[in-house]
Amino acid sequence: MAFVWENPLIDPQRLNSLSLQLKSAGAQQLNDALEEILHLSEELDWVVPIVISKLNEGFYIADQHLVNLLNKTKDSNLYSKVRVQIFENLGQLLNLYKAKYPDKDIEQVLCTRLYEIATNDGNPLRRDIVDAMAEVASGDVVPTLEALIFDLLPLTKVRQAFPEAYEPLVVLETKSRLSFLQKAEMAIDIIKKRESNAVYQSHLPLVEGKKTGIVVEISDPSSTMELVQRLIDEGLPVLGVMLLRRETEALAKGCYRRLGHEQKGKPAKKMTLEELLKPLKDGGAPEVLMHLLQTLQLFGNFAAHDQGEQSKHLTKEIACALLVLYQQAILSKSTWIGDIDQP
Repeated sequence: MAFVWENPLIDPQRLNSLSLQLKSAGAQQLNDALEEILHLSEELDWVVPIVISKLNEGFYIADQHLVNLLNKTKDSNLYSKVRVQIFENLGQLLNLYKAKYPDKDIEQVLCTRLYEIATNDGNPLRRDIVDAMAEVASGDVVPTLEALIFDLLPLTKVRQAFPEAYEPLVVLETKSRLSFLQKAEMAIDIIKKRESNAVYQSHLPLVEGKKTGIVVEISDPSSTMELVQRLIDEGLPVLGVMLLRRETEALAKGCYRRLGHEQKGKPAKKMTLEELLKPLKDGGAPEVLMHLLQTLQLFGNFAAHDQGEQSKHLTKEIACALLVLYQQAILSKSTWIGDIDQP
């Protein structure tokens, strides 16, 4: 039975013809027909069984066609069938990686291959791998990139400093290697920022459940402090202070609700931290807690807005100090609320 294509922008008779060609074609005709289908169509699940059948019959299908088909279908059966073949083609494996095919082994193999070819200044694939890592890699690749820089940079700098001591070819290779190492450094920075931002987004406190309407007072303080410390350690103190500012607002909203202000007043979710401070003070919040909240608010507001060159003055030491103040705010709030709860 011929395949019926319902997309009105594509000639269904042509696709029906190509589907029949796939089933009956020899090796060259098979690749030609598959290439045309891949070019014409995005919905290709129907192609996979035919391709697997042809592979079982011993036909060869070009790596680029297989990778293209996998990227569009993510079919696990086809992948298990051609995985070994694709892993032998570093260029096509890289294309599969950039399309984020869900196999962690791809990244591990690319790390190994990158380390193997890193000293080959004439191999363009090393730059291609690093570019792909900057685009899609997890933090697991960072140790490999850091090891490359550690191993190669010292000698590269020596060659750069004394070019007259080396042959012209070595000087050219040194320029290529230095450019490669700079690209690796940039990739590390991009990956770390992407990983930290992903962690930050995943830990943002839920102020109000959108589906259930359940109000959550504050995210787990210990998780917050661990995350902020991680951001500071990774050279992102501004992002850490921004997170502290958000958690401080969540803390203030929890106190506001605990005092019962929502029953007769404005909902906490519609209030800013600045608006929350007065009812907390009027409600008997300790002066120390108020000073802590105001300090965290002040630095948090600074971090949350574009400060240009001034942002460099918000150092990791300041962020660490603010983290301690946030911890003290949690303790002060707990003591105060505990006193309120006592009869």
